[in-house]
Amino acid sequence: MLNFRLIFIATVLFFSACRKDETVFTPYAPSLGEIDYFFLGTLDKDATTIFDLKGGVVIPDTILTTSVGVRIFLANTEQLLVNTQGQSHPMSQCQQIKIEVVQVLDKGDWMARLLPTNTADGKVVDHTGAIRLRIVCDGQEMGIAPDRYIKIQIPAAALNGNMSLNYLTDTNSGWEEGESNSVYWAEWSGQSPVTPVSGYELLTHQTGWITASRALESVSYSNYCVSLPFQFDAGNTRVFLLFDDTQTIAEMKSDGDPSRFCLAQTPLGYSVRVITLSKAGPTYWLGNEKTETASDATFKLSPVEKTETQISAFIKGL
Repeated sequence: MLNFRLIFIATVLFFSACRKDETVFTPYAPSLGEIDYFFLGTLDKDATTIFDLKGGVVIPDTILTTSVGVRIFLANTEQLLVNTQGQSHPMSQCQQIKIEVVQVLDKGDWMARLLPTNTADGKVVDHTGAIRLRIVCDGQEMGIAPDRYIKIQIPAAALNGNMSLNYLTDTNSGWEEGESNSVYWAEWSGQSPVTPVSGYELLTHQTGWITASRALESVSYSNYCVSLPFQFDAGNTRVFLLFDDTQTIAEMKSDGDPSRFCLAQTPLGYSVRVITLSKAGPTYWLGNEKTETASDATFKLSPVEKTETQISAFIKGL
């Protein structure tokens, strides 16, 4: 009798654990590396310009202009550079000089490069385009002499006041404020002298990533979150908050709940677009919804399956 009861209980437990109406959901496999690799394919092919300058001679004051109108001013070239040991290095001593300019002027390119739009202490900022400046003399990286600067002019459709110069040494730590009184409004002649170009003028004392920014103003700030279906989590999804009428793009991070992504110190009362990109196996999923930042709110969004071509065109059009 005892054996029969044990067999009966075991049978009930077996069938209870295997009910046909039960469905077990698991998150998609980690795929952030594949998403980041996909982003690389969306980058603007004209974003990088390399200028080869003639070495072995004194280089006069020169303006270098990229295909999208960014201008780099080289002045006093014999006193402009220092080597990695901080020693003065006249340009005439270089047999080969390469100046590389990477320009990030639109939201899609900024997002695809995973560049931060926050300060080192986490504040969300509005910003100009970003420039990465490299100067290479005979294969060696050069810096700018402490008492010199390079002037950079960046075209902009609209100009804002109270902009500060920023440098980026670590993409995970945010932008660090540079020298004061180094950002100005400027106007110059473009391809057509009849139509002048307006933009920002930055006086940089460093090479590397450079931009100008200002804190995104708001009456109040709060933790703003986006909630996704639980198959989409921090291992297979990136989430971005794009602010209308500014250049601000902020990546949102998981707050402990793997499928909820948040942005601390979010300025409230702004119209924004929430964009998510996920990958599951061979399939990509895109989220794209408009909303408004509100106090301690959680916005729910369900990504939609899209082709790589569709997503690439979408990012390039931002």
